[in-house]
Amino acid sequence: MSDSFNPVNGKPEGSSPTRQRHAQDSDYTMQLPPAEELAKYEEISPGISDRILAVIEQERELDGLNISLQRRRAIMTTAVSLAFVAVAGVGIWLEVFWPVVLVLGLGGIVPFILREISRR
Repeated sequence: MSDSFNPVNGKPEGSSPTRQRHAQDSDYTMQLPPAEELAKYEEISPGISDRILAVIEQERELDGLNISLQRRRAIMTTAVSLAFVAVAGVGIWLEVFWPVVLVLGLGGIVPFILREISRR
């Protein structure tokens, strides 16, 4: 079974309990080759360890940007949903034709429900 990584802390998810315990005890945030293996790579191709670390740093930066983008999307979805519900509420208060209020209300509630379901 291949291990997937948590983008927040970079530690393995869904792996064996022994491996999870080792990941929790470790100070490393990303999986790196053992130092001996990295030294062998360096002998074969000088500068490879710097390139490996650069790739890992870029992946962490992209993970952070992805998390930030997901948070912004969630905030915008919530804001739009609340705006639709508020307009539907005003429509009820002003006694607007009920299908319009229903469409506006569902337009605000459905994206919020779908977002909550997709989190699970």
